[in-house]
Amino acid sequence: LQALYQDMQSSDPAARFKAAGTIQADEQFLKCPETAQRLLAQPALERREIDGRYASGEGYEGWGEWYASLLSAAWNLWKDKLIPEAFRVSADASYNPGSRFARDLGARAGRFVKELIPLTTVDGEEVRKYTRENATALVGYALVADQQGVAPLSSLDRAALVQAIATAAFDKAYGVRWAAVDGMRLAGGEWAIPVLEKVRTREPSLHPSGMDPVSRRTFEEQISAAIEAVRSRAAMR
Repeated sequence: LQALYQDMQSSDPAARFKAAGTIQADEQFLKCPETAQRLLAQPALERREIDGRYASGEGYEGWGEWYASLLSAAWNLWKDKLIPEAFRVSADASYNPGSRFARDLGARAGRFVKELIPLTTVDGEEVRKYTRENATALVGYALVADQQGVAPLSSLDRAALVQAIATAAFDKAYGVRWAAVDGMRLAGGEWAIPVLEKVRTREPSLHPSGMDPVSRRTFEEQISAAIEAVRSRAAMR
């Protein structure tokens, strides 16, 4: 097992993939206390590799399936004993913001507001927009869990998340704005109406000429759906 841990730090991706796969396939290896910490550290290493390849234009073919498997293994070991570090690593990972993983993570996000908020505004290389998009989606899921009483928020944390999603609605990245609008559709209170109205007014100015009109129209429909959802919730109270 120690040899496998060493191989997971190899500069050769194939060696890392093979070692981690061997560990994931062995229940006794997974039960070893050190394995949980090792698998928690590994996604950050792979994410740096993926980000570097993305920035250089090299591509990262072959990483996707491996990365998803690694993230899943780490999550399964940590989800029931989540600590701030494990939440931050999971939230900062690369994943589909609408996935089951994202929803499970978002349902627990209310306990880690201090770790989540900075990820909604992180800037830097182009690929980091996906961190903001994912983190914004988690904010929406955390607000849903709060409304449902699954993971109640303190008034201060709730206010911080509301501010974060309202700010994200005007992010420079389209995907982040979409995640913010969808979050307000799922859990926005009456505070969301003026935000969504402003997004709808401002949105046309954010698109370069020639942008796919179908995508633009779809987003406008999403904004309208969010406004209607917020109004319907307000009417039921």
